[in-house]
Amino acid sequence: MSDELAVVLCVDVAYARYAFVTIQSVLDNLDVGTYVKFYIFHEKINESCIFMGQTLFNTKFSSIEFVDLSPLIGGRRFNELHHWNRTVYYSGLIPEILRGRHRYALYLDADVLVCHDVTELPGLMDISKGVGAVAGYPLVSYQIDNDPVYSGMNRQDYEREIIGLQGNQKRFNSGVMLFNLDVIDKDFTRKYLSAAERHFAYTDEDVANFLLKGRVCYLDLAWNVMLDYDRSIFAIDANDPHLKYCLQHPKILHYLNNPKPWDGLKGSFADLYRQKLAYIDLLISEI
Repeated sequence: MSDELAVVLCVDVAYARYAFVTIQSVLDNLDVGTYVKFYIFHEKINESCIFMGQTLFNTKFSSIEFVDLSPLIGGRRFNELHHWNRTVYYSGLIPEILRGRHRYALYLDADVLVCHDVTELPGLMDISKGVGAVAGYPLVSYQIDNDPVYSGMNRQDYEREIIGLQGNQKRFNSGVMLFNLDVIDKDFTRKYLSAAERHFAYTDEDVANFLLKGRVCYLDLAWNVMLDYDRSIFAIDANDPHLKYCLQHPKILHYLNNPKPWDGLKGSFADLYRQKLAYIDLLISEI
């Protein structure tokens, strides 16, 4: 088993370019001499995309492997809503595929930008917990809408009654998850795929919270600074000193909502992303 950190992104061909931006941002922030193994989970992504990824990221300090999940989940139907497609569920296969190969696997959404050395994360884990993640911003009391099953239900009641969060258990954001592969349930992937066929209002994030509640090591907000949040949903004090600090010293930036930085988002963080995207486009043009 390798002690090197696995970093996993899950995409279709439309998001591969943005995944490459995320991967490059990981490499840009590694300490000298640190090695990372990247994995792209996909279903039948095209060969040109695979070639580009291999050319860019099979280097002295990294390697990349494209894992086609089609043989495992090709016939499965998942709960897909709004802008969420089936790729959001690929992360549930990380423990099944990478257990025995790595001790820790870091899942990253393809709309994040890394600003710090992610190989520090395993040292921050409570080793008794199955996953490390950042708690989502606290919710205001509001009713779910635009959902075929749960429209009209109070969101906080939904968290308690449907997800099963109790006491001091907090919902975590599933865009950045550090899987402790030695500890997470051996049956996790089977349970995850079964739950992914059920209807949840917030798709993969609900599935992860449903299965992992009580087994979460909560990481500092700086490891998943969620940008452009909806103040009608999240009860956030913009003057909170720690939030301000994390915005000034982020370790991972998460472009949570639409528009994305490649699709018209304004602001300095969006400009930073577009600089990274332009660099990746330049590298791709030279292949």
